Amino acid sequence: TKAPKDPLSLVYIYGGGGAGKTTLLAFLQRNLVARTPAVAVARIDFDEPTIEPTGLVTLNIALFEQLLRSVDEIGVRVPGLLDALRRTALVQRNAQRPSISGTGLPGGSKRAARGSSSAADSIASQAESDEGSLLYGLLQHDILQGPLVIIFDTAELVLSQSDSVASNLVAWIDFLSREAGATDVRLVIAGRDPPPVPPGCSTTRCS
Repeated sequence: TKAPKDPLSLVYIYGGGGAGKTTLLAFLQRNLVARTPAVAVARIDFDEPTIEPTGLVTLNIALFEQLLRSVDEIGVRVPGLLDALRRTALVQRNAQRPSISGTGLPGGSKRAARGSSSAADSIASQAESDEGSLLYGLLQHDILQGPLVIIFDTAELVLSQSDSVASNLVAWIDFLSREAGATDVRLVIAGRDPPPVPPGCSTTRCS
C-alpha cells in the first residue's frame, strides 16, 4: 500500500479547565474502537506520571498497551511485547543514572568516570536499537487495517516546556512512521492553551 502524500493530519482542541476536552476525547476513543473493524487509537495523557515526553520507550509502552487491546495481530506477531518494552525502559533508566564510582578520588577518577559514561551510553544505544528492532513494521497498514489515531491530552504540560521536548515528540512520530511502518497517522492534540503560531503565520493563515 502506498503511503499518502501527507502522512500526518492534525486536529487541535483547546479550552479552559472543565470545558469538557477529556470527556470529548474519551468519547472519540470509544467510538473509534467500537467500529468494525476497530480503528487503532491510543490516548497519551501527559498528566500521567509514567509518561515521559522525552523518553521514546515510555511513549511506546503507553501506545502499545492500548493498541494490544484492539489490534490482536500485534500480540500475535510479537508475544510478550510489553514485557520486552518494560525491560528496555529499565535498561535505559539504569544507563542514565550517574555513576558515583571513583567520585572525589585523585588520579584516574576522571578516566574512570569517562569510561563509565561511555559504557552507559553504549548500553542505552543498544537498548534503543533493540527497541527499534522489536517494533519494526508492527504498525504497517496490513496489521492496522486503517489509520493510527494518537490523542495527546493535557498538551499544555508539553507546550510549556522547552522546544527540545516538542522535538522529541516529533521524532517519536517519525519513528512510528519510519521504523514501525505507520504511514497514515492522525494526531489529535488537546490542551488549555491555543496552538502556537509558527513564524510568518497569523492565527488563520501562513504567508
